[in-house]
Amino acid sequence: MIEKLGRYQIKGELGRGAGGIVYHAIDPETGEELALKALPKGGLDPVRDSTMMERLRREGESTAILQHPNIVRVHRLEEADGQVYLVMEYVRGRMLEEALRKRENFSLRDVVRILSAAAGALDFAHQSSIVHRDVKPANLMLTDNGGLKVMDFGAVKILDRRHSMDLTTAGTAVGSPYYMSPEQIRGITVDGRSDQFSLAVIGYQLLAGKRPFTAESVAAILY
Repeated sequence: MIEKLGRYQIKGELGRGAGGIVYHAIDPETGEELALKALPKGGLDPVRDSTMMERLRREGESTAILQHPNIVRVHRLEEADGQVYLVMEYVRGRMLEEALRKRENFSLRDVVRILSAAAGALDFAHQSSIVHRDVKPANLMLTDNGGLKVMDFGAVKILDRRHSMDLTTAGTAVGSPYYMSPEQIRGITVDGRSDQFSLAVIGYQLLAGKRPFTAESVAAILY
């Protein structure tokens, strides 16, 4: 694991996925705890590397304008040592995916609180012409103080025509199979209703203890 990224001291790794690696960091100038999201060095083909870099930039640009208590706050986009990375607020908590995997019990009050907080954050994004497109338990954090944060806007779709560039081609699906809306599966134009569908799938899972769409293969799930 790296020890420094730019001026920031790396304390540990918070998680990693297709969108990059998230580190727990300290700003030595202020002592502030932060989260840094960066792409791994090497291992990606040039086309994919360029796409992932652009998605990281787009995530920084889009999330920076979404100042909402239930959306993880992005402070800025920086570059050092040949890496571009997001400097974000550090949030103490656990992902909803982890809680579901451990089969934690959620009361009806808990479910309403989780869904209401997520819906409010997504509605705020939609009013800013931003569609998340990857709403799933792995992108919802349950904070230690009883709150919720929507994370990872790397697959964002900006609906404003002035910023209509999309990082997918026609007919390409973006999202996670278990939670994708029908229009995402078909690779057609999406709006905020697609995020609502994904959140409803999460609501079903929280209440029923299982996902509504299951099968032995991704193709069967999508069907």
